[in-house]
Amino acid sequence: MLTKTEFIMLFTKIIGGEAVLDADYNSVIDVLRMQRIVSWDYAQDNSLNQAQNLLNIICQNSIRFYETYLGE
Repeated sequence: MLTKTEFIMLFTKIIGGEAVLDADYNSVIDVLRMQRIVSWDYAQDNSLNQAQNLLNIICQNSIRFYETYLGE
């Protein structure tokens, strides 16, 4: 499991467009799974890069949040 600092550093690198090792990317996804932001059956879209996949996760979570809490 990543420390908070490691997570922030990796997340920032990925969002910035820098590719990280698959193991590091998977560690970031695991942290998001533990926070219930990503479902346990999440599968990475291989046609997208790491940053695009992470942004899709954020977008999907935002939509879920609004549907759940605002009823829209």
